[in-house]
Amino acid sequence: MYFEIYTTERSRKDPRKAFRRFPSVRRTGKNMYRIQAEERKERKIRRICRRRHYELKRIYPENLGRSDHYRRDFFSYYPRPLGGYRCRYCHRRIPDKRLCIDHIYPIYRTKTGNDFWLRLLRIEDVNDVRNLAPACRRCNTKKGRNAGIWVLRAILGRYEAYWVLRKVCFVALVVGLVFLLNFFS
Repeated sequence: MYFEIYTTERSRKDPRKAFRRFPSVRRTGKNMYRIQAEERKERKIRRICRRRHYELKRIYPENLGRSDHYRRDFFSYYPRPLGGYRCRYCHRRIPDKRLCIDHIYPIYRTKTGNDFWLRLLRIEDVNDVRNLAPACRRCNTKKGRNAGIWVLRAILGRYEAYWVLRKVCFVALVVGLVFLLNFFS
């Protein structure tokens, strides 16, 4: 299990000292820490948080948290294509320096208990390669914690036929608009 802990104004001390018996305490943000421990240690962690005035924000299973090896898994499952990787959201070529590996269904959503898309796609682990996609930094930042249409774009963006059909539809729309403007003027 993962335990997300936040420091408060009253608890300025580093939680890594308070939780020194738990070797897997990691800092994940400015005031945020993540502890990996067994489920049976929950009472002990809650007691330490209460005494030291830390805020225990979330408890979630390990398969719903970000792993340390999801990028390696992605690159081993999807070797680099000849032309390089393309963003699943905008179809731009991505230089290797700017490549982001995006979780199609955001990790934040699963931590809050909303895992509709994962269940629909029959994915057990958030870090499964089927939930990972290459993305440019711009699209990855724009997407953020959102799901919905972004999940559909990532799923369809895998197929080259989608991008061809999208261009054909756009050209047909422009030609249709030009024809209507000429017809009514």
